[in-house]
Amino acid sequence: MTKPEAVIYDKHPQYFSSVKGKELANEYNIQSFEVQHHKAHFAAVLGENGLITSLESVLGVIWDGVGLGDDNEIWGGEFFSYQNRAMTRIYHFDYFTQIAFDKFAMEPRIPALSLCFESDKTQDFVKRKFTAIEFKNYCLLLSKENSLQTSSVGRLFDAVASLIGIADINSFEGEAAMKLENEALKCGVELDFNKSHYYKEATCLSTKNIINEIIKDVLASENKSVIALKFHYTLIKIIENIADKQNFRSIAFSGGVFQNVLLVDLLQEHLSQKFKLYFHKQLSPNDENISYGQLVYLENNIN
Repeated sequence: MTKPEAVIYDKHPQYFSSVKGKELANEYNIQSFEVQHHKAHFAAVLGENGLITSLESVLGVIWDGVGLGDDNEIWGGEFFSYQNRAMTRIYHFDYFTQIAFDKFAMEPRIPALSLCFESDKTQDFVKRKFTAIEFKNYCLLLSKENSLQTSSVGRLFDAVASLIGIADINSFEGEAAMKLENEALKCGVELDFNKSHYYKEATCLSTKNIINEIIKDVLASENKSVIALKFHYTLIKIIENIADKQNFRSIAFSGGVFQNVLLVDLLQEHLSQKFKLYFHKQLSPNDENISYGQLVYLENNIN
């Protein structure tokens, strides 16, 4: 039987792979290494596109549902800078409170409530999605100090789907995001991206601004398909704004959110003339690429 030289696993201590990796390291008395989840995603797409030794800076847009961050919060809406084996987190979507463990991913109404919690007006908007007891208990959890925070774009998609009335409970993780994408596709892509059909007040990485703008549209009886497409367009504009602000000309994408075909199509349609865009080639953008990214990260001494 071959004895491994080392074991690599995710930073999250409760992932099965992390637990098993530590067990194997102890069993074989070998070195073990942990790699932060989103850094592994970014390393994977860099590796697939031959960008590891790039002397030109690359913007990494890494969006997914969950991954333990270096600050012990839950990341998922991350922007990294990469150049010649140096990787730095430079921006992220504003944090919002994560509660209720796995329910947070399975019930889109809960991240919707979290994002609406600080305002009585928006809180009242989402209150109808809960029983009186549920609402009271979730609000108590959200009011606790030092609660776990998240920047997850996956959960942001869930919240938007809930607020426009297409999904409050998932039967599988990511279902609400798929429904939101399908809702946006009902519009076609006729809306003018460069003029009025994105949320201009929400292009500064403010999750709460995005939610507030969407609620305004819902209260104004805007078509839910239009809202869904405007949300997708807003995400494109956020990426463009950050790339312009930091003078990037190359952008690489990874994370489960980029399984969204509409989002990728919009990126290629609206940003490919201005930036070099890099996507996964043989691996999918979801966690399928994590083990490869972990190897790339360590083998190339990325820091």
